[in-house]
Amino acid sequence: LRAPLRWARGDTPPAFVDAPTRAGLVVPMRPKGQILGVVAIDLAGDLDDEQVRIVERAVEQLSLALDGAALYQQATARAQHIQALSNLARIVASVVSLREAFAAFAEEVRWLIPFDRACMLLIDDDQRIVEPYALYPEQETAAQASWLESSIVSVPVAMGGAVSIRRDDPQYAYLDWSVLGDDAVEVAAVPVRQGARTAAVFVLVNSGAARYRTGDLDALEEVAGLLGVTIERLRLYEQAAHGARHDLLTGLPNYRYLQEMLEHDVAGFSGIGESAVLVVDMDSLKAFNDTLGHEAGDRLIRVVARELRAACRDHDFVARTGGDEFVMLLEGVGIDAAERVAERIHMALAEAHL
Repeated sequence: LRAPLRWARGDTPPAFVDAPTRAGLVVPMRPKGQILGVVAIDLAGDLDDEQVRIVERAVEQLSLALDGAALYQQATARAQHIQALSNLARIVASVVSLREAFAAFAEEVRWLIPFDRACMLLIDDDQRIVEPYALYPEQETAAQASWLESSIVSVPVAMGGAVSIRRDDPQYAYLDWSVLGDDAVEVAAVPVRQGARTAAVFVLVNSGAARYRTGDLDALEEVAGLLGVTIERLRLYEQAAHGARHDLLTGLPNYRYLQEMLEHDVAGFSGIGESAVLVVDMDSLKAFNDTLGHEAGDRLIRVVARELRAACRDHDFVARTGGDEFVMLLEGVGIDAAERVAERIHMALAEAHL
């Protein structure tokens, strides 16, 4: 399979479907172009194209998660001879933030490789800027972001693997060491990849005469692999957390997010004074869906969401709470101001309708 395969009631389904009586959908899991498996869904009714795309996106996230799990298993299998790396594997599955992951990794690595401090440096999406993110042991630092091209960090990125670099090496004399601190005598650095992109560089710094060995760099490669899996897992975790609290069609907060906000803050707001709640219900959405199709109805919902968001302030809370229902929470807004917002909404929607 290279694309989703669906069938309606009465169609001939794939051979592996037992006793087909209803509609169905099969979506391939192809995280990196290679078939990993399929997800087969028994449906009570037919799906429209938008619903199939939603299922495709969900299967894509599942595929990435399973692929990340496979990478994690491969990395831990290679590092079973080192107990500390087994501990790192447990960290991969438990941390919920990148700073927590870095601190836990550095704590374990110190038992494998000697260093005075560890640094986590992030590289921007354009691969141009490198910026200090975290230190272990945690301490204040004066290091600032710098250009990747002129930084010493460019060496492991360009070589694509773990390297050992001494400050007195003449071939690196032209590079900027400021991002690692003035006392760095020798460093072991390894790029951390997220897919095909270098997302970060993990650096161990020595300020004395100690030298990094080949075995140290091999272990650092293992650490970078696990850290890359951790970053990918955290990214998927953030996406899942965002998806659980936001509407897929409009990107607005959903009913669950609205309930969380109302539960965490008394009356939904933290300040003193008047606030307003506006509720918008779209009329005749079913008519759009029935006459023009669900895709047209979905476009209409997105237009309404866009206009509601544009009519409010940046810090106002706009949520889609149902198929055709929206709620706006306006902090510090009295009746008169709320009515003006409502009028703006009516005018914007009327213009969008025309």
